[in-house]
Amino acid sequence: MPFVDLVSKEDYASLWYYTNSPYNNVGDFKPERPTIVMLHPFIMDSTWCYPQLDDPRLNENYNIVILDTRLTGKSVCKFSGKYDLWVAAADIAHAFHHLRLPAAHIFASEVFVLVALRLAILFPELCLSLTLCNVPPEEERKDVLNSLDDILSLWCHAQDLATFEHANRDLLEFAAGKRLGKAGGGSPQNSISDRNREAYRDVLGSLGSAERHLASAHADKLVEVELEDELVSFWQTTYPPFRRSYLMSFIQTFCHDRIPLTADELAQIEMPVMIMQAANNALYPVKYAEALRKKLVGVPNGAMLQLVHGRVGFITLVRSSIVNQLFSKFLATLERPGPHDECAASSLKFTMSRALQRLSLLKKDPSMRQRDVLTPLSFSCCDDETAQKHIELVKSYAKGQRSAFSPLGADGRPIRKFSERKDHWLSEEDLDGQDEVRRESFHKPPAVWVDPPPSSDEKDDVASLATFSISRRSEYSSGSTIEKVPTRSDTRKSVQKQLIRLLR
Repeated sequence: MPFVDLVSKEDYASLWYYTNSPYNNVGDFKPERPTIVMLHPFIMDSTWCYPQLDDPRLNENYNIVILDTRLTGKSVCKFSGKYDLWVAAADIAHAFHHLRLPAAHIFASEVFVLVALRLAILFPELCLSLTLCNVPPEEERKDVLNSLDDILSLWCHAQDLATFEHANRDLLEFAAGKRLGKAGGGSPQNSISDRNREAYRDVLGSLGSAERHLASAHADKLVEVELEDELVSFWQTTYPPFRRSYLMSFIQTFCHDRIPLTADELAQIEMPVMIMQAANNALYPVKYAEALRKKLVGVPNGAMLQLVHGRVGFITLVRSSIVNQLFSKFLATLERPGPHDECAASSLKFTMSRALQRLSLLKKDPSMRQRDVLTPLSFSCCDDETAQKHIELVKSYAKGQRSAFSPLGADGRPIRKFSERKDHWLSEEDLDGQDEVRRESFHKPPAVWVDPPPSSDEKDDVASLATFSISRRSEYSSGSTIEKVPTRSDTRKSVQKQLIRLLR
């Protein structure tokens, strides 16, 4: 099985990894190809780097290894409150040695950008370059942490499926940027054309301009819903309420207990760096990427900054085509390493001892040199108080979790798709401007709903829409009959049927 076992007297971890080789192991790597080591997106695992593995620009020219941290994916470990971002970087260095990997190009996104930076600081001989996607702040903002804590409190203590799915929706909006489709994600036509490009064009060609616009918007919705279903299904099976301590240990380490890097530490990075940042994302503003670029004073010719259009958080997933293109072009400008340039030639003890000395000098703590160099936990910069707080938090969430609500069926799969849910009574999202109408008629008897009159303005006035719908309900309640007239819904349904046939 593709695991890397890290065993010592005080610690144990088994890191899962995934490769682009035919048999999912590093033994099939082609020595003439450069190596890429990837860290997966926030609150996901290595399987969610499939857009990079499936791209021939990367898959056919590089050996690719994707690593799970000890708190994500299929990895297992002995829990320790000392685990922090420095230890995560040391884990990756151990994986380099045990897998006999040469120096590699590092690709990381979201919170794992901070791990990649620490890896480059302590182990520069392992890193040929850094590609960082959606750089977060070194220390998370309090309002972001408060919002995340509220979502996870609802998530971990949900008592029914509707409440749990409401927490799923909130985390989608928090991490991805409102909604995947509405946040400026990748073109759904790319996904559809891979299956039946010509048929899709034929359908659009047979429609009028207004219907063509509606078909394109509906295709957006189809891809958005499919991606949301897959992502929420992964969360429900990986982080259900009965595994809430597992989720909170990750959140506490990678979101709450972050110690900012100093200017001297960032100045140690001397390999080429490219940063890709979503242009309008609220969780990862461009100012964080610009601030990091200014601090990387040791990078030759300065770090590159590329803005990716859109507001979505997961740009490596939703905007993968653009990200992969920029990444492959960046790698093409770099000098290719020799086929036998392996860092594994040096002993593990020598590599770790040298890195621990670097950390000791940067932290101005000579006592670090006395630690066991073969244990990744020796690189921890957590004080005893923070480590104890981490342990107590995880214990508090572990209490009673075995009897917590399960969103899974007897087969271990989610009971239903996220898109099949009904609106939860806590929901306040605005769907096409009809939120005010829905709240007004929440406890009223059912009524006949008719689409609002067609309008060229996409931002219909909520008050006029409410008045129109209320008048229709009053006609129904008074006993008068309503004549069914063709609406935009009829056109939408007909286009939907044609597109669904293509996707099947």
